[in-house]
Parts: sequence; structure tokens; C-alpha cells
Amino acid sequence: MQFMLSQLWRFSILVLAFFLVLAFFLVLAFFLVLAFFLSEGKRGFFDFGKVKFNFPSPLSPKVDQNSASPRSPHPAHRSARDTRRHGYYEYQTPRTGEFDSKPRGFGEDPPKSAAILFNDDEYPQKTPLHDVELKVPEDGDSVKDADLEKGQVEKGAEQKGYFGFFGNWRAQFRGWFDIRFKRPASQRIPSVQADVEPQTLEEIEKSLQRDKVLSWLTVAGAWLMQFSTFGYIFSWNVFQDYYMNTFPENHAVIKLAWIGSLQLFLCFGFGIISGKLLDSDRFQIATLLGSLIFGMGVFALSFIDGSRFIEIFLVQGLFMGSGLGLVFLPSATICLIHFKERRAFITGIVMSGSAFGAMIFPIMLDKLIDSKGFQGGVRGSSYMVIAFLVISNCLIAKPPKQWSPRFPPVDLMSYLKERHYALACGAIFLCFITMWFPQNYIEDFAVQHAVNPDVSFYSVAVIGIAGVLGRIVMGLAAERVGPWNLVVLMTGLSFLMTCLVMALKSVGGLVVVSFLYGFISNAWLSLLITALATLASRPGEVGHRVGMAFTVASFGAFLSVPAHAGLVSTKWTFTRAVGLFAFMLIVATGILVYTRLLVSRKRRFQYV
Repeated sequence: MQFMLSQLWRFSILVLAFFLVLAFFLVLAFFLVLAFFLSEGKRGFFDFGKVKFNFPSPLSPKVDQNSASPRSPHPAHRSARDTRRHGYYEYQTPRTGEFDSKPRGFGEDPPKSAAILFNDDEYPQKTPLHDVELKVPEDGDSVKDADLEKGQVEKGAEQKGYFGFFGNWRAQFRGWFDIRFKRPASQRIPSVQADVEPQTLEEIEKSLQRDKVLSWLTVAGAWLMQFSTFGYIFSWNVFQDYYMNTFPENHAVIKLAWIGSLQLFLCFGFGIISGKLLDSDRFQIATLLGSLIFGMGVFALSFIDGSRFIEIFLVQGLFMGSGLGLVFLPSATICLIHFKERRAFITGIVMSGSAFGAMIFPIMLDKLIDSKGFQGGVRGSSYMVIAFLVISNCLIAKPPKQWSPRFPPVDLMSYLKERHYALACGAIFLCFITMWFPQNYIEDFAVQHAVNPDVSFYSVAVIGIAGVLGRIVMGLAAERVGPWNLVVLMTGLSFLMTCLVMALKSVGGLVVVSFLYGFISNAWLSLLITALATLASRPGEVGHRVGMAFTVASFGAFLSVPAHAGLVSTKWTFTRAVGLFAFMLIVATGILVYTRLLVSRKRRFQYV
């Protein structure tokens, strides 16, 4: 009977995990489809919702199709009505000889009336635009066939796009949504914010002070979110040791390594989605949904059977990794929008939360699992994580709205055509493969060289303390020197730290190498986020720039942990791994040096 109950309990847990994962992917698909329909501007295909018709104005002169327009002698500049907007008005001045400013003498006939100017016989009968053919009605035809002033298409005209019927359905859906929910855009170009213009100086000071308080509260909320999510996954070594020591016949090191790599892959791979939500001012969708998924994942982890790989993979790898991917980029970059100065320093403060979490959670989980068991220890840590996530979501505020001109839509693939950006993505890919090797295996290497295991375990605490100092201090230094200069320096020093792992022979050497490695590696990640954000050419591009680079480089994170385990193997041979990863860091340093040179030439400034 007890055996049947245990099997029934395991089956119910699997069913629950399956439905949770299914619900997550359904919600994710819903948001992707919604973002697809609500996307503004062109996204690589014909936008049926913004068709612009280019009819020659009846007030413009008759110009031969093979001749140049009166405005420009170049044959490519054809005669057309100028629809550009200048301030509050639309340029509609006719260019006919009857409206010249020369004085009319006594007895001369008045200028021709507008009825005579509207002569459809003088203009071409068909104006092709894209794949839509619009017919101008001849004399005697009803106006219902085609209304030129409103730009309506006659009933027989077919819209041919890249998606056919799906494009028409999308246009109808967007039209219905705009009518029901979207506020009409004002034609007036505001000079200042509407709520600032009538205010007094005292009210403006209070508003600025309130925005400043909200910005620093956002820093505190982002710090807590980084502490409870990205800092929590660095306790993977504790979970891996528990699985291997408790169920050695069910698990292998290389097999469990894919779970740790999946967490890192989803953490950076979701950057393109969360970055899009950040730039479109919908980042709270990502933080709320990601916090819900991650908190549920940590809580559900306490109910799994540690001997079953599939349960660990679904809950700890897929579920927690997806939640982490949604919250990581918005929490790390939201302060770049709130603050216009000292961005590298503020980013270092926010990212120090994850370094502090990487120091606290491994030690806490190790003690809780020893005293209360796996289920009790993980469930206790989940209460702490959920509480911090609730507080952080309450503290993070939207940045104050500021007027900015309307920019064309972001083209993500155009980023990879920029040489400096593509090279930076390649260098980050190499660094993601190698950067976390010392943190994963510095404890094992010290134990192999006769260092006390109880002392070597606390090397993660030394790495965490050094990481907090490194991210804050190097963020402050980046305000003077430039983030790209320090990213190159930190990458080169990471090569030295990887080589120094082979020099661990005593407790003193372990402490020194752990401190230096924690200082350099943690500072590298926060500086990298600031450096990628400086490549944005407008405020609404920060999330796209950082997210696109992290998504491309996330495949390196996916290969990192299995590559570490495969090279070290069960024989604990560190020479091959250290040699290969050191060489890859040298190559990455060279690429980043050239990238920094291109950025410096583009800006004509050395401190980039």
C-alpha cells in the first residue's frame, strides 16, 4: 500500500510539472503572438496597417512622367505632393502659375476656379503602389468606386503581401484593437511635457525629487531581484553534490551538467524577449511573469524525487531557467533608463546583488540540507526567495516619461551588420564558455591538492565578497576610464586567473586566487552590460542591444558546463581544460581590443 501511494505521489508530481510547463509555454506563446500583432512599424514584412497612398495632388502642375519635377532638376525626383509635416502644419502650397504673386491689373480675369483645376484627364489613370493597384475613376463614374481624397481601395483590388490571408487577418485585428483600446495620437508636436508646462518652480522641484526617490527605490528593487534569482543559481554546486552523493547510481556528472548549462542558457537566451519588453515600456510583464515562474520553480523543487533526472531537468533546468531569463535583463538594465549619469556605477551596485546571493545561498542551502533534509532546506529557501521577489516587484518603478521624437522601428538583424557589434558578440560567446570554469571547479581542485574540504567550500564566500567589491569599484572606475577599456582589461586578467588555478597548493593560495578571480569575473559581467548599452543610438534601444548580444552568446553558456565536465572527466585532469580555456580567453581579448578600437574611432574618443 505504501509503495502504491509513493508511486501515485510521484505520478501526481509529474502531472503537475507537465501542466505547469504546458501553461508556461501557452502563456509565452500568447505574449509572443500579442507582441507580434501590436508591433509598431515594419518588422521585415509588408505592414498592411500603415498603407500610404501617393496620389498626385490636383493642385500640382501637370508634369511629364519622363521629365524632371519643377522643384528639382534631377530626373529621379518626380512631381508629387509634399506630405511632410513642418511644425503644426502640413505643406499644401499649390505650385501653379495662376497663384503667382504678380499684381493683377484692372480688367483682368480672376484666376481659374478650383473646379477647373480638378481635371482628372491630365493625370495618369493608374498609380501602382507596392502590389496594390488603385484605379482613378473616369468622368461619369461614381465616387463610391474609389475615393481619392480618403485613399480607399476599390473592391476588386487585392492586397498581395508576404503572408496572404494571414496578413489581411492581422490588419483587421490591429484595426479592431486600435479602435477599441488605442488612444488616438495627437497631431500636435509638444515642446515640453504636458504635465510640466503649467507647473511652478516649486512643483517642478518636487516632481524631480519624487523621480529621484523612485529611481533609487528601483535600484533597491533590482538589487533584491538579482540577489534572489541570478544569485540563487550559483548554488548549483550544492545541488549537484547532493544528487551525486545521495543517488550515485542514478546520475552522472556529465548528465547533470546539462541542467546547470540550461539555466545559464535560458538566463541569457531570453534577452531578446525581455529586452523588447523593456524598450517598449512593458518590462513589468517580464518581471512579474518571471518572478512568478522562478518562485514556483524553487518551491516545486522541494517536492521532486532527486533520483529521477527528468523531474530535476523540468523543474530546476527548464522552469527556473525560464523565470530567470525573463527577470535578469530588465532588472540589470532598468536603472540605465532611470539614470542619465553614473550609469556604470549604478549598474555595478545592482549587479552586486547577484554576487552577494552567490555568497549567501550556497552556504545557507548546505547548512539547511544537512539539518532539515533536501525538501525542508529547499522549501525554506523558497520562502525567502518568494518574499524578496514580491518586495522587489513592488519597489521597481517605471522611469518618468520624457518626450522623444518618433524613431523608425528597430531592426535587430541590422545590429549584426555592424562590425564592432558582431565582433563583440563573438567575443562574448567565447567568454561565456570559459568565464565560470574556475568558480565551478576551484573547490574540487583545492581538495585534490590536499586542502581541507571544509575550508575549500568557503571559497565561494570569498568569490562572492570579492564580486561585490569588484562590481562597485570597477563601475565607479568606468565613469572615468570607460567601460570598453575595462572590459578588455578584465578579459585579459581572466586569462591569468584561469592559469593561476593550477597554482593552488595551500589555503593561502586558495584565498588569494578566489578573491582575485571573484573581483575580476564579476566586474567583467557588469561592465559588459554597460558597454553594450553605450552602443545604443537612442533611448529605446538599450534592451535590444544588450538582449541581442546575450541571446547570440547564450549558446556559449549552454556549452560551458558540459564542456567543463567533459574536459575534467572523472580522472580530475585539469591541465587540458585550463590550457584550452586560457587560449580561448586570449582570442576573446584580441577580438575585444579590435572592437574597442572600432568604437573609439567611431566616437573619436579614447575613453569609451
